[in-house]
Amino acid sequence: MSDTIRAATDRLIQLSLDAGRPLSPLPLQKLLYFVEGWHLALTGAPLFDEEIQAWKDGPVVPSVYRRMKGFKDADIPADVIDTRPDQTLSPHALSIIDQVFEAYGTLDAGTLVGLTHLPGSPWDQTRADAGVLRGASSKLPIDAERIRAWFREALDAGLEPETTELVDVSPEELRDWTPAAA
Repeated sequence: MSDTIRAATDRLIQLSLDAGRPLSPLPLQKLLYFVEGWHLALTGAPLFDEEIQAWKDGPVVPSVYRRMKGFKDADIPADVIDTRPDQTLSPHALSIIDQVFEAYGTLDAGTLVGLTHLPGSPWDQTRADAGVLRGASSKLPIDAERIRAWFREALDAGLEPETTELVDVSPEELRDWTPAAA
């Protein structure tokens, strides 16, 4: 397991403990997938140097699975944390991890699995392309470009305005909307 993956894992575990919502291995895996997806979408480059695989229950980082498998469905305790993420990860990577946890950290394991299993998702596409049936075992790698494109499309869709209609604003209204010059 690389230092980057280990630090990202430890950061998510610490955030979950600080929030009073400890993670078990399954939601941890899904959050790591979202971290990698959003990092790819925002930077165009992977954060992790390990492939994410399309396992039966969704995307999995194999080295994290091996590190956490002993916890099964139990909460991961603080004594597992053995890195200082702020010394390993860039401020930008830490920010993405924090934002992913803020956006997805309150969701239960079933919802996180559902999000990763959406029709047309990178997990779904990878398994469908190989003819892997739902519920069947697989360790197929999910192409990073496929992950980047999926998350980038979601990002771009979220940035599109709901309307292209222009609003006519008077100079008085404009002054109300803008902060006063200091």
